[in-house]
Amino acid sequence: MALADEAISSHWNASYGFLDPATGEDAAGTWKFLTGGEGSLCGGETEEEFTAGIAEAIWDALGYYVSVTVTATYLENLPCESHCREEEEYAGYLKCKEES
Repeated sequence: MALADEAISSHWNASYGFLDPATGEDAAGTWKFLTGGEGSLCGGETEEEFTAGIAEAIWDALGYYVSVTVTATYLENLPCESHCREEEEYAGYLKCKEES
């Protein structure tokens, strides 16, 4: 996962530049990407667009489908919201990639 860690961290830092992310697997073997920061999403970006960008960076880095769930927590507006990218979004991502 080192290559994936590097690619995703690069996307993250180029797009958001918050805190350096930490990555690793939990006890169940699920890969985790954790970071935080103060500020707003870039240029009016929605949470769905934010999730799509992270999912695409992960899929590019790995070269295959994995389910991606992004949980965003705003300390001033708890609780958090989760956004998922599943196989349907991955298929659409691959189609767009082939067309470009």
